[in-house]
Amino acid sequence: MMTEALKNSLISATLRNVAYTSPASVYLALFTTIPSGGLGTEPTGGYARQAVVFDPPAAGITQNQGALSFGAATAAWGQVRWIGVYDALTGGNLLYWGVLGQPRDVGNGQTLNLAAGSVSISLE
Repeated sequence: MMTEALKNSLISATLRNVAYTSPASVYLALFTTIPSGGLGTEPTGGYARQAVVFDPPAAGITQNQGALSFGAATAAWGQVRWIGVYDALTGGNLLYWGVLGQPRDVGNGQTLNLAAGSVSISLE
């Protein structure tokens, strides 16, 4: 899902001639609570958002180019059920969010990996 803030920016850019500057880099985040409105809970304990590069869109869909690894948890993260795309490594603006295809329980010492092409974004 696209956040309201991003929707408003893109509508203004395409229909009102208001400039929109896309971020130089974007970062994939994990959530243990729903990030609706940008208020989801990200894990703690060895967790950091990961830089992600997306393929050029085709038929209105793009996917992550490479595999992503969130490294070994230094504390239990709990059940990761949602993902999001931010415009910053920390803080920043949530641009997109969605449900992780398969919820994952991440315990201390475990690693969460996502394969190339497993994160899809569309504007539908």
